[in-house]
Amino acid sequence: MVLSVMRRVLDKLPVPLEFRRHYWAAHKEMLLAVRSVLDVAIERVEKPLVSEAPKQPEVEVADDLTTIRGIGARVQARLNEAGVTTYVQLASLTPEQVAEITGRTAKRIAKEEWILQARTLVDKAKIASPLSTCP
Repeated sequence: MVLSVMRRVLDKLPVPLEFRRHYWAAHKEMLLAVRSVLDVAIERVEKPLVSEAPKQPEVEVADDLTTIRGIGARVQARLNEAGVTTYVQLASLTPEQVAEITGRTAKRIAKEEWILQARTLVDKAKIASPLSTCP
């Protein structure tokens, strides 16, 4: 696009043909140089700086679901039996799904905002984790 605009501008100006040829040759060389620099930069970005060791599967640490208002030890045990052990897992469920697991009503779960509390705790953990790694 830039080339076509420049070509139209040069065509309108009273510029000798020889100058135009030299200009376009120099412009082409400059574009090729820029392209090669960009190719090198892309290669450096795509290539990992440090060889990556094989990643070990992350082990999820069970959260204390009783910190959520309305969830007691029995409800936490039912959730854990169903495989819901973290705030993230609880936050991804609907009140109906939680009601099916716990035996409580979806209306009560929504009223006590279990899922909203779990999401809030997930957000707090995301904010706290980068700070804990700072020196």
